[in-house]
Amino acid sequence: MVVRAIMGRRIEFGAGVAAIILGSLAALLLLFAPLIPYCPISSHTCAASELRYRSLLQSNLGAGGWALVLLPAIVALAGGGGAILDTRMSGRAGLFTLGAALFLGLIFCVLGVTGLGIVYLPAILGLGLASYGAYLRRRSIGAPSDTGA
Repeated sequence: MVVRAIMGRRIEFGAGVAAIILGSLAALLLLFAPLIPYCPISSHTCAASELRYRSLLQSNLGAGGWALVLLPAIVALAGGGGAILDTRMSGRAGLFTLGAALFLGLIFCVLGVTGLGIVYLPAILGLGLASYGAYLRRRSIGAPSDTGA
């Protein structure tokens, strides 16, 4: 039982750190990588040889566009922070933050599956692994052993 609790704590902590790193890398990728195609010529059609790419920082995004790009990163960072907080303090605040971030992150990934959602999917899956570690840690406290001994 104690071994399961220790492993659950390690899984939750490691997955929380991984979710923070992966969420940060996904946000940096979306901000700095030249992903948005544009045509420098003002004609209606653009040949493939004339097509250029620019990053989101070079684009003129409004507030809604920035929220669409950065909100999943903020959710992933908050969930990773909640996982780390839960492993260190064993309170309900970290577990609630982790669960809410996992739920919202899965919604972002499903709604944006053909666009931004797929970029944040590894960070959100890391939050899922952290919630599994939290479940494993809480299940092993006061639970009978499954080994049959």
